[in-house]
Amino acid sequence: MALFFDCSHISIDSNGYNLFGRNVFPDRLAVGWMLYIPHIVLTELIPEAARVVPVMDGDNQKGTIIVSTEEIFDGNNKEHIGKANDIEIKLLDLGLLPLMTEL
Repeated sequence: MALFFDCSHISIDSNGYNLFGRNVFPDRLAVGWMLYIPHIVLTELIPEAARVVPVMDGDNQKGTIIVSTEEIFDGNNKEHIGKANDIEIKLLDLGLLPLMTEL
């Protein structure tokens, strides 16, 4: 998707997670269900995530998909919101959650 649409970051959520301000930082990219970032992130750095998936370009890792929950994400589900929020906080601590103005 990032290559097809020429995007540096991709965030996927549902039921208004980002739209209704359920994300922690309104001025930053929301994690929601899944987030692609153009950085290498090791699984052990984000134990809150259900999955951390390396995105490869040949033999080189070009980014990471971070999945907050294995279930279909529901932006109204308090457990799903909590997981996404925890990941957003962790990514900010790691310096990997950009401001919307930086995209």
